[in-house]
Amino acid sequence: MMNKQMKSIIHPLMFGSGFGVRLLLYGSLLLFATSCTEAEGLMERSRETVNFSLPTGGLASESAATRADGGGVNMTAGTTVRVLAYRRPNGATDAALSNANYAGEATYKVTLGSVLELCSVTLDANGTPSVDAGGTPVPLELIAGDYDFYAITPALKVDHSGSEPTLQVRHHTDYAVSVTSKPISPGNSTVGLTTLQRQCSLLTFNTDRAADATAVTSVEVGEVTLSAMAAEPMTAISTQVLNVAGNANTGTLTIPDNTFTTPDPSKPYKTYGEVVCLPKSSDEFILKMNVGINGATPVLLQASGITMGFDPCKRYAFTVRFKGDKGIELLVGVEPWTDSVGSTQVGGSNIPVQIVVGEWTDVDFGTNVGGNHIPPFTPNVAAWGDLDTAIQVGAKQN
Repeated sequence: MMNKQMKSIIHPLMFGSGFGVRLLLYGSLLLFATSCTEAEGLMERSRETVNFSLPTGGLASESAATRADGGGVNMTAGTTVRVLAYRRPNGATDAALSNANYAGEATYKVTLGSVLELCSVTLDANGTPSVDAGGTPVPLELIAGDYDFYAITPALKVDHSGSEPTLQVRHHTDYAVSVTSKPISPGNSTVGLTTLQRQCSLLTFNTDRAADATAVTSVEVGEVTLSAMAAEPMTAISTQVLNVAGNANTGTLTIPDNTFTTPDPSKPYKTYGEVVCLPKSSDEFILKMNVGINGATPVLLQASGITMGFDPCKRYAFTVRFKGDKGIELLVGVEPWTDSVGSTQVGGSNIPVQIVVGEWTDVDFGTNVGGNHIPPFTPNVAAWGDLDTAIQVGAKQN
């Protein structure tokens, strides 16, 4: 619709003398007005390249419900991150995670100082991402508007074929997510992401000996298997928490023997290993460990009758502790997952408070141990009941 100023120009031109000339002038004015309108539309829809940064401690060390200061740990350089953008409809307070609101995505790698650098990512047969040094990265470019940015690490593939975006997460994946809301406009296209919240669990394994178990001089841990674990892959709506309740505990988690190290060569009976696993609801599970004692043939230590769940963002510390000359205890403790705990915490004060959940008996610590003998395991269920409850009330180590 023409404004009053344009009407005041056009009216005398249209209805005065020289109608042909006036018609030509009128057409020129309309063309000028249309061109201005199109130029304004192009300006409104010009695209801005969006850049991202991580906060100090960009990976949450505790669950959002218990974290007091919002702090976390720095992400390891080279870690991949995928950021997806969802545009809010006009007047909406958030962008529903719907493919209708999907505006684009890009992949990045963490560099020194928690800076995010645009990169290409390649996926292996299991969907595990890694940096593709030879690829051509494509930046995220957005028109002006209000957006919710969903960050996920590692940069797992997101499926947009359904009404909502989904992704698949497997064991051994330190999966974490966050959402950050920010308007994008010319000159305002750098987004500081909020802390990413871990969604999986960390299991650590130690071997140690009591003061009266001097007969044990060295320990080697072979393959470890946990059954009745969360089935993989586990589905998540893009950047949302994993569907633990809807997932069956029918999976198996295998930890290879090369996971375990001897942090202190002067104490070869102390070993350490860790693995990231999918969270699972409380249920009975079975632990199998192949343990070589004093250089002998490994003996299979099998523990069953233990009921517990694995919560996101928590570390579950298992200790196999030798005592006397024929006994082995299995202890478990839990604490917030603050980082990859590493060898400095093996047998040290940073091991969380643990409870004895069971014991193997009749184990020969001499050179004749091993073979086909499987030591019997007696769970401590009668004394402790449900392990989750026992740990939460702060039961002390026996």
